[in-house]
Amino acid sequence: MNNSALSFLTLLLLCTFSFGTEKNCRKVEFFEELYDTKIEGVKLFMEYTDPDHHIAKKED
Repeated sequence: MNNSALSFLTLLLLCTFSFGTEKNCRKVEFFEELYDTKIEGVKLFMEYTDPDHHIAKKED
């Protein structure tokens, strides 16, 4: 019983910390804060062209 209670408390503690600060590491702001610098000239992912678009074309 003691071991299961300790496991439950540990799980509860870990869950509390995991939901505390959620940051999106896919955003530029995350890396600007992490490296303490200003990042400029980055476009959204969807604005870049597909580098493999010539492979997908079927030529007759």
